[in-house]
Amino acid sequence: MARSGLQAQSKRGATLSGDTSARGPRWEQYVLESASGVPQFWASHLRERERDVLFIMGKGFDPRMCSGVEMVLGTGGAGRRDVLAIEFDEGITSPSKAHDPLVAKNWERLETACAGRATLSAKSIQIRSGEGRRIGSRQAAGILSSAADIARYSDLVIDISALPRGIYVPLIAKALYLLDSERTDERSHSNLHVLVCEDPALDRSIRDEGIEETASYVHGFSGGLEMEATAGQPKIWIPVLGEGQKVQLGIIYDLILPDEICPVLPSPSVDPRRADDLVLEYRELLFDRLRVVDTPIVVQYIRKTGEGLPYHRFSWSCPNCGRWFPNYKPILLRTAEAIIAGIKDPNVFFFDRASPAALAVARAFAEKGAVVVFEPSGVGNKTLFRQALRVAHILKYSNERLGNLAETVGSAPVPLQIETLGGDGLRYRSCIPSCDTTGWRRLEAYRAKPFKDAAGAGDWCTAGIIHRLAQKGMYAFRATVESRLVEALKFGQALAAWSCKFEGARAGMYSVSRAVMRAEVEGIMRGTPRPVALRRKLDVGRAEAFKKICEGCDQGDPR
Repeated sequence: MARSGLQAQSKRGATLSGDTSARGPRWEQYVLESASGVPQFWASHLRERERDVLFIMGKGFDPRMCSGVEMVLGTGGAGRRDVLAIEFDEGITSPSKAHDPLVAKNWERLETACAGRATLSAKSIQIRSGEGRRIGSRQAAGILSSAADIARYSDLVIDISALPRGIYVPLIAKALYLLDSERTDERSHSNLHVLVCEDPALDRSIRDEGIEETASYVHGFSGGLEMEATAGQPKIWIPVLGEGQKVQLGIIYDLILPDEICPVLPSPSVDPRRADDLVLEYRELLFDRLRVVDTPIVVQYIRKTGEGLPYHRFSWSCPNCGRWFPNYKPILLRTAEAIIAGIKDPNVFFFDRASPAALAVARAFAEKGAVVVFEPSGVGNKTLFRQALRVAHILKYSNERLGNLAETVGSAPVPLQIETLGGDGLRYRSCIPSCDTTGWRRLEAYRAKPFKDAAGAGDWCTAGIIHRLAQKGMYAFRATVESRLVEALKFGQALAAWSCKFEGARAGMYSVSRAVMRAEVEGIMRGTPRPVALRRKLDVGRAEAFKKICEGCDQGDPR
């Protein structure tokens, strides 16, 4: 495998009363580990005391099939170990039959891993009925038929690395249902773990064959959408985009017929251009056919003064055909409601324009313990702007655009205010209890050499500040001491200076690896900047590039 890593999500057992109102949040004991933290978690967990473990996994051709079970069984610890492998009966005509040798090889590897350590068994489920109906997800939910299947174990592990979504989603849902409904006394402390060995490159190389002409809901997840009583309710579809799924998305759209579509792009990603590539791949389907709200497109021109200093300006029209590009549109309140309901434990919420929907998300996320960051480029609606100030924990703005905002804010209770001063650095004031500055303090800027373009420098500065101060939510933010605050601000400034070595707001992340970027930023902070080491040069013809994103360029000759 070119790149792989284990991730584990665990729900620690908790006593729940029969009264659902007294149960508290389902994921209150939620734990998330990744990479090296996963084996460390299991080593601590299994050696803590005797534990009986049921490990459910898929039997298939995926080379990641045995990674999780080998790790858990190899950790040792006292207690019973049972491994249940799910095999899929897709019929004799299934394209997967071509991979039977890989399946056999993985099974031998699994038998070796379980020998002397665990009891291994297999259970087959049919993907289709004799009449051709899809029944795989319903049969997956039946793998755990009652709470008795779980009660004998202290830990239930579901490894989804070699399981299709149509199998593992209803399986996990059934496990949660059984744990929630049967855990009524203090003696019941079963833990549910979801394990995955992640390899995005391998996932992209797996292609579907024999795509169905129609879609259907996974068992237990229709949510009443097919009932006449819900026919008039608005439907918001939030598809998670991946490569090579254009046909499937169109078929799912025909099933749902949503009122609004909010695609989700992978970010962050190993390949920083992956999200952009997906937008181009799905442009025709999402923007032209399904009429998803167009992504704002801004063209940046880099010019030089008479003294040879670079500066930039922006345009919102195509330089080839003159057609106006899509501009910013605020999200709708119903979209905000879906976002609020879908994200249970936010750490940070950033917004740069005050709209009713953005404020609704900001208030809801603040109540959930998120740090709210507001970075306006203008005031706009004064009423909404004042409301944004009241909900914000971090307010950041540019002196060049909003030089008199400090007086406008006055004594507004914003815990941290940051005013950037361009090449002169920034100033800040804080009323965070553990680092109250009682006034403005100044930090000088880092110098970028060579300086090529300042576009996006403010965004990079904000990203650095959020990374250091807000990624663990409001609890950690309230405990910020001044030394940590200053370090976070300087880190943001160093990122801003680093970005100025490249042409374009995101050129740096496209040009060097994350490790190189980190080393260069650390060098800037130490006062020993390194020369920029380009990984690749982006050289695409302008006319050809804009044809990929401009509808007007497809309809006539570029001028």
